[in-house]
Amino acid sequence: MEKRDLQKTKFRVRHRDALLALALLAVPVGFWLLFCGYPVVYGVVLGFFDYKGINGIPRWIGIGNFVTFFGSAEWVSALGRTVGLGMLCFLCTTLVGMLVALLLNGIKKGQGIFRAIWYIPSVTSAAATSQIFNILLSYDGVVNNILESFGKEAVYWQYSTEWMIFWIVIYSVWTGIGGSTLLWLAALQSIDPSVIEASKLDGCNRVQSFFRISVPQMMPMIAFMFINGFIGAMNIYESVLFISGGGPLGTTEVLAYKIMRSAFWDNDFGMAGCPPARSRASSLPASSLSRGLSRRSC
Repeated sequence: MEKRDLQKTKFRVRHRDALLALALLAVPVGFWLLFCGYPVVYGVVLGFFDYKGINGIPRWIGIGNFVTFFGSAEWVSALGRTVGLGMLCFLCTTLVGMLVALLLNGIKKGQGIFRAIWYIPSVTSAAATSQIFNILLSYDGVVNNILESFGKEAVYWQYSTEWMIFWIVIYSVWTGIGGSTLLWLAALQSIDPSVIEASKLDGCNRVQSFFRISVPQMMPMIAFMFINGFIGAMNIYESVLFISGGGPLGTTEVLAYKIMRSAFWDNDFGMAGCPPARSRASSLPASSLSRGLSRRSC
């Protein structure tokens, strides 16, 4: 009995760090499995069923939903819009974030205050900030009032695909520039200053020093940003939901938005787990569009 207790004591001492790590990770991993892992697995399984509504009975159809997805021009277009619009937002955010980081990197005093100011939109509720944008873009909003003060005609922003894409990009850049700036700033400050000074002694100007010295040393961070940026591009949702609502006539609908519509508007949980969905072609009916254009013409 004493020998067994001694072996248990030795095991606990030998694996003390591992046991402590398991104890600390048990709670967060359990929460992740319950609120993230299980829903993901359940959603994938639903993709193989025809499941209409909460009160419906799931019916196994194999890869039928996936065949419907890849055979539907509507959903292939939604996938293309997701990649295109998401990458456009990511590239613009990354470029602007790099420029802001270069400016902040040259500031010696008060850099923390400026970083906090740029990061505030990233931690602000998307529902609140998007409503500010909607107020600005309404027909009698601030933007149209500014246009009318210069003698221009007010614009129905929500009825133009190009303008909706423009404002989605602007909103995404505004809310995402904080994180991008901090990553660029961390990469810039990780470069050895002596290397930059040596390049200046060799006759490099600031542009040459940045592209030939700084960029190669920041490649690990750049790769990290592009990988996460692609993931974020495929998950673009809030800006479309709150600003354009997928309109006009579904021309800004992205995959995540259509999944939501499939599950909670059309009650097609099978296609939502596929992940495509059979939803209406537009969040803005044609009748509403025609009424809006007729009001504008009047």
